[in-house]
Amino acid sequence: MAIEEAEEANRNEQQRIAREQQAALQQIDQYLADENPLAAATLYQKLAGSPSAPQLSSGQLEAMINGLHAAGRPTDSLPLMEEYALAEPQQAGTTRLKMAQICVEHAERPAKALELLAAIQPDSLPPKLEQYRRQLAARAEELRHVADLELED
Repeated sequence: MAIEEAEEANRNEQQRIAREQQAALQQIDQYLADENPLAAATLYQKLAGSPSAPQLSSGQLEAMINGLHAAGRPTDSLPLMEEYALAEPQQAGTTRLKMAQICVEHAERPAKALELLAAIQPDSLPPKLEQYRRQLAARAEELRHVADLELED
């Protein structure tokens, strides 16, 4: 009898979690439809790590990322971009390149930019983007050097 009650409680808990995940996905989709990517990203990140955290599609991640960029909030997109790079390995190189650009131009995190650039597989970028990757790496190195000099003062 106790085993049956525990199994029933477990089924009820799983159903509750599934309903919460579905509700969260619907709310995120509504925020995206309303062109409110910040609200969608905030809800998603608030639920991250909880059992109720929804599993987003690549399309939903991309919509939030693009919406945040269009809203002038590129640094808010970095955790989503990291997740997107893992979900879409064929896009990982260009995604990491964009993340590194954001780290240099908006977040003042040149060391993180260099880490992201180092993670890009050799020969995974088209020639123009590879050239940009090298330029961005040089800029990040320069910024890191300036930051190190400022720390010494």
